[in-house]
Amino acid sequence: MFGKESKLNEVVQVLAPFAFAGVCGYISGYALRKILRIVFKVSAITLGAFFLGLFYMQYMGYVTVDWNNMGSDIYDFANNAVNITFSVDSKGNLESADPISKAVNSMVEKVGYSAVGGFGGGLIMGFLRTK
Repeated sequence: MFGKESKLNEVVQVLAPFAFAGVCGYISGYALRKILRIVFKVSAITLGAFFLGLFYMQYMGYVTVDWNNMGSDIYDFANNAVNITFSVDSKGNLESADPISKAVNSMVEKVGYSAVGGFGGGLIMGFLRTK
């Protein structure tokens, strides 16, 4: 009887943080989706107005715009933002120069894989929720 209770305690110790983090992740993902929807709409309107103004000023002769140079700069910025490199240190731990990856690795070390996995899964489910 004592062995079954200890196994149950081990399962609860793993599942409780996973479940709690999953619920927190779901709520966070749902809220993030609602916030990003508003942010994207405002950003699209702002960028559209900026480029319309830029086109108009170029048409009127106030400014000269090198569109090819602007396009290559935007491409380089987007490429550098997505390019993330990882390395493994002498102890076999995953390292990255990227601050987001460092933050995730630090979080895993502090709260454990089950809580981070539960939060990540819940975040994705809340973000992808329909209606």
